[in-house]
Amino acid sequence: PSTTTIAARSPVGARFPSATSSTTTVVFR
Repeated sequence: PSTTTIAARSPVGARFPSATSSTTTVVFR
């Protein structure tokens, strides 16, 4: 849930929510 929220809020996560779900969490953490 938290990972998906962060990914959806990030510009990159908006394009690749499934691929960047974990990556975006680390980068935007």
